[in-house]
Amino acid sequence: MELLTRIAELEKECLAAIVDAQTAEDLVAVDNKYLSKKGLFSECMKTLRDVAPGDRPKVGARANEAKTRIEEMLGSKRTNFENKALNAQL
Repeated sequence: MELLTRIAELEKECLAAIVDAQTAEDLVAVDNKYLSKKGLFSECMKTLRDVAPGDRPKVGARANEAKTRIEEMLGSKRTNFENKALNAQL
């Protein structure tokens, strides 16, 4: 299950990059690097077709779980940056 390991690694890398993001622009760069159409996560998912048919549901579910977690954290951090920007204007 090499793909499961790769998904876990990408999730860990991306979540760490989100935590390390200092600006909204940093966050956009993280989003583009990992979740864009040509991002690392998308490239990784292209190899799902090489996984044994019996393992695909498990691997696909894990990938969806990781992507959802990443998107939620991105959204949360984005909201934090937006709130900071609004507070700075007040």
